[in-house]
Amino acid sequence: MGGVELFNGCGIIHVPSYLKGLLAACREKGNVEWKIIDNPAELRGQTYERNNDGPWVWACGAGIIQQEEYFDSNVREKFPIQVVRGQSVELTTTDENVSREAVICGKYVCPLPDKNRMLIGATQEFKKDALSQSELVKELKNRSYNLAPALWENSTVHAITCGYRAQSQRVNLGRVPMIGHHGIYGGKLVDMILASYNNENECAITKQYPHLNWWKKKFT
Repeated sequence: MGGVELFNGCGIIHVPSYLKGLLAACREKGNVEWKIIDNPAELRGQTYERNNDGPWVWACGAGIIQQEEYFDSNVREKFPIQVVRGQSVELTTTDENVSREAVICGKYVCPLPDKNRMLIGATQEFKKDALSQSELVKELKNRSYNLAPALWENSTVHAITCGYRAQSQRVNLGRVPMIGHHGIYGGKLVDMILASYNNENECAITKQYPHLNWWKKKFT
């Protein structure tokens, strides 16, 4: 199996810690509220009174696309994105000599803060019903065994994690970058949001890269 080894400065992001730091940084810059809403219908009752002097950005997660309260089936079919389920498996190592190095090649192997835990993921599931635990472990083992054979042979299943990603459609120019996947596009995305808020027909980024508006053709 071929690959590229990256070293001397590479690191692994612990997402919960990263999100806490990101939230703290955002709060230093302006009005930010972290609120978990179990019933998406509650969003309809939200108002803009506390921040009516500037634009709002709702970070609702991939699941919002599935809510019929906002998007009926006809609209969802036109969306340039689709919701994909991803499940991962947390393994507890039974041999202290098992490597804790991170590896990525289609699937990924990543150490967790607990020194005896490793994470392997993730599936890409498009069907309505999720894979069972046994199906999941078999699927991930088949696809990642060559990345970490010692880990698979010297570990037990601790837990299963599951999440949903919003995956953009692939076109001849590749996939449209999603803010949750490619942070480097964040500044450009903000420019586009502000241009839309200010009722500008075009913004600098879309003038420079007009193909970014390809998805709008589905709604016109």
